[in-house]
Amino acid sequence: MTTRRAAQRDRTRDDIKHIARQQMAEVGAAGLSLNAIARQMGVAVSGLYRYYDSRDALVTALIIDAFHAQAAAMQAGADAPPRNAYQARMMGAMWGYRSWAVAHPAEFALIYGSPIPGYVAPADQTRPAAARAMTVVYEVLNEAEAMGKLHAPADLPMPPKLLRETGVSLQVAYLGAVGWTRIHGHVTLEVFGHLDGLVTDLEAFYRAECATLMREGGLQPD
Repeated sequence: MTTRRAAQRDRTRDDIKHIARQQMAEVGAAGLSLNAIARQMGVAVSGLYRYYDSRDALVTALIIDAFHAQAAAMQAGADAPPRNAYQARMMGAMWGYRSWAVAHPAEFALIYGSPIPGYVAPADQTRPAAARAMTVVYEVLNEAEAMGKLHAPADLPMPPKLLRETGVSLQVAYLGAVGWTRIHGHVTLEVFGHLDGLVTDLEAFYRAECATLMREGGLQPD
C-alpha cells in the first residue's frame, strides 16, 4: 500500500510540473500560479500544498529538473561516439545542449532567462544540478588531455585567480569556461530569437562555431 501511495504521489507531482511547464510556455516563469494549476487539475489549491508548499518550491523543482534534463541530453550526445573520439564526443555534448534548449525554450528561459521577481533559488539544491552539464564537458576534456589530444595554444591566457577550484587541470578548467560562455551565448541568442534575420541556417552556423571552438581550444582531430 505504501509503495502504491508513493507512486501515486510521484504521478501527481509530475502532473503538477507538467501543467506548470505548459504555463511557463504561455505566460513565462514569472506567471506561474498554483491557483491556475489547481483549476486546470480540478482540485482545490490547498491540495497542491501537500506536494509543493509554495510556488517557490515548485519553481525550484522545475529548475532542478531542467538542469538535469539539459545535462542528460549532453551526456547522451557525448556517449554516442566511440570513447576515444574526443572531438566527436565534445560535438555530441554541445549539440545535445543546443538541441535540448531549442526543444524546451520555456525551461531554458527558466534557468537562463530573466530572474523571477521575488524568487531566490536555494543554492544548496540548484547548484549541484547546474554543475552536471559542466561535468560532462570536463569528462571529455580530461580524457582527451590524458591521451595527449588536448593542446591549448601556448599564448592562450589562463589566469588561475579567475577560476574556481574545479578538481581539473588549469587548461581543462579554462577551456571549459571559455567554451561554455561562447556556446551558451550562441544558444541563448538563438533561443530568444536574436539571430532571426541574421543567420539563415542556424544549425550549420552552430556546427561551424563548435568546430572553430574546438580547433582554437586545441582539441585534436579524432
